[in-house]
Amino acid sequence: MLIMKRVSDSFLKVFQYIYLVLSLIYIVGIPFIVVYMSSVNKYNFLKISRLTTFYSLVLCLVTFVVFLFELTLNKKRREMVFERKVILIFLLFFVWCGLSTFFSSNVHDSFFGVPFRYGGFLQYLSYISFAILGFSLNEKTRKIYFRVLFFASIIIGIMTLFNGKVSWYKLPTNEICGIFYNINHYGYYLVYTIVVSIFLFLYDKNIIVKVIDFFGYILLLYILIINNTFGCYIAVLLTIIILFLYFIKNRENELLMTFLLVPLIFLSVIVRYNDDYVVASNFKELFNDVSVIFDSDNEKLPIDDFDNKINYIGNFRGGLWVRGIKYVFEKPLFGYGLENVSNRYLKDHIDIDMPHNLILQLSMTVGIIGMLLYIAGVLIVLIVGLRNTKKDDILSLLGYFVLIAHLISAMFGVTIYYVTPYFVIILGACIRNMKENWCCYEY
Repeated sequence: MLIMKRVSDSFLKVFQYIYLVLSLIYIVGIPFIVVYMSSVNKYNFLKISRLTTFYSLVLCLVTFVVFLFELTLNKKRREMVFERKVILIFLLFFVWCGLSTFFSSNVHDSFFGVPFRYGGFLQYLSYISFAILGFSLNEKTRKIYFRVLFFASIIIGIMTLFNGKVSWYKLPTNEICGIFYNINHYGYYLVYTIVVSIFLFLYDKNIIVKVIDFFGYILLLYILIINNTFGCYIAVLLTIIILFLYFIKNRENELLMTFLLVPLIFLSVIVRYNDDYVVASNFKELFNDVSVIFDSDNEKLPIDDFDNKINYIGNFRGGLWVRGIKYVFEKPLFGYGLENVSNRYLKDHIDIDMPHNLILQLSMTVGIIGMLLYIAGVLIVLIVGLRNTKKDDILSLLGYFVLIAHLISAMFGVTIYYVTPYFVIILGACIRNMKENWCCYEY
């Protein structure tokens, strides 16, 4: 019986490495597809979006089948799933998204998504499998995942800086987009990977590895600044400040965090791109936007009048937000349905189809209840997880500070199909960590 138990335990441990391989396939596979098709002059965003979406869905289907197979064999895994009551909140969120899709005016687009994004209900369902991947990584395999994600981001960063300077490869655009279609999308990716680089620097003891972590962090910071997605810069800045205060409170790693703050401040002051001090210019715009909000002259015009300057704050996000609030209360229960907001914006002569704010986006597409379910789930994971995580458990803290950075950047950004999985995998790891630190079983 003892021999059988050992064989059984060894067999179950194999699942950990299957999940690791599947998660690494996503990290490495998506960049490879984009870079290869760009290098052979076959880059077409619609073709690549279809290919990467299909690639992700197949990966998710395999993950889901493996997970169901493991649950049938492993009682402890089933118990682990049922212990996390927050999972029920996320499942209710997906049920609500399904109802929103069923009651939407265009069920096809709401389920499959539009060609640019494929961000319909089918894509949302795929996020369940990405969360399973993160949930299924233990401490050892999770460390490997973060390490590969970090090094992949460094390679993408170097390729971005040398884009167009080497004949044998090129990236999709000449802007600071990395492997992504848009600078904002690359900005969201950089938010996650910069937080990962910070925690790897805090975690690693080997001085050589620590130096690599530090210079990788500086490289990613530099690219974030010249990428010029200011909402993402703000997210990183505030996350580092919150982390610094967290460690001061717990009297841990203050010196190392000071060491990380210095290059952030230094690069923010000196970096120029296209003959412009990027951060200084963005803060100047921010102060101008704040002055517009409190300018009494704006009270003379209706807030949704295009002559009102409030519409143009935040690179026209003001106009999207003002109208988005109105749209939320037009259909507060189920929203307009995923991928169905564009037609509503077009009625107001706006050709941007996303509000660039997570709360408004969810409220407009799946209703206020759907939004509250999602936000409640993430906040529960964040608050309970941070409360139960030991201050020296660096790899577990990593995930929770990615959640903080995500929530900040999401107030100015969109959910995009080839960036969100990076966050969802980490969210899954955070859900597991809520119990892992004081759980009696771990394999």
